[in-house]
Amino acid sequence: AANQFFLSEALERANVTAEEAATTGAEILVTVVWADENPSVGSPGVYPCNLDEDEWKSHCRPRMTFRRLDDPDPRAFSHGYNFRESLPLAPTQPPPGVEEEE
Repeated sequence: AANQFFLSEALERANVTAEEAATTGAEILVTVVWADENPSVGSPGVYPCNLDEDEWKSHCRPRMTFRRLDDPDPRAFSHGYNFRESLPLAPTQPPPGVEEEE
C-alpha cells in the first residue's frame, strides 16, 4: 500500500541514524497530507485533496514528512523526555453551537 514505510526510511528522512535511535531514542513526527495527483488546475501533488468527494481514492495520494522532535544532544536538559510541539490547525467547520458568519 502507498502509506507503508520501513522504520529505516522514516529515520533517514528525519536525519536520524539507526544507531542513534537505538542508543538514545528519538521522537519522530510523521505528518501525512493527502495530495491531489490530478487537480483541475495547477501542479499534481501540490494541492490538498477533498476527501469528501466520491472519487478521491482514484486521484489522492499520501505525502509524508518525517521530523525529529527531541533534541539529539545528550547534554541537553531532559534529553529525550522534554520536548514540546504546537501545530496550528485550521478548522474546516465552526465548533458545535457556533454560528458561521456570512
